Amino acid sequence: MKKKSPSLVHSGLSLVIVIFIVLCLAVFSALSLVTARSDYVLAQQEARRSLEVQAAENQAQQWLGDMDDALARIYASSETVADCLNALSESAVLAEYYTDPGSAGESSSAGESSTAGEFSDTQALGTLFAAFSISEDQQLSVALSLCWPAEERFYTVAKWLVENTGTWEGDQSIPVYVEETETVSQ
Repeated sequence: MKKKSPSLVHSGLSLVIVIFIVLCLAVFSALSLVTARSDYVLAQQEARRSLEVQAAENQAQQWLGDMDDALARIYASSETVADCLNALSESAVLAEYYTDPGSAGESSSAGESSTAGEFSDTQALGTLFAAFSISEDQQLSVALSLCWPAEERFYTVAKWLVENTGTWEGDQSIPVYVEETETVSQ
């Protein structure tokens, strides 16, 4: 009797399936490594940016505390709005940051002629403005509108905003579509 030889077709098909599965696993593992690496780089960039923003926020909070102290001294020594306006414009601490209402286009004569009781809390005595650098292209801008103090409120925060200071330049180096024109001679 003749012996039956084992069929190679069955083992060949299973070998092809195993090779295909191993190739799929290798491709998926390579894709996972590339994705994990890009996620890690992105997380590092976001952590650095977050630390820069937090540092600028801390500087702004420190500045705000310094302004609170200076304004408390000025308001404590001022009996009228006119005294307060004079003290604000002459303050060495606030000189770098202070803009009086007259230079901002507002009329300061109404505030100067009023008494403290008549001066509205919503009428600004001027503005304090400061910018804190976050990166080369960003800054934290802070603006305070000064008010005659009512219930221990010296100012309202008019602006607390992260702004872009650089200009964006798009990359135009890749030609997406180039139309070829032929000259037709007659």
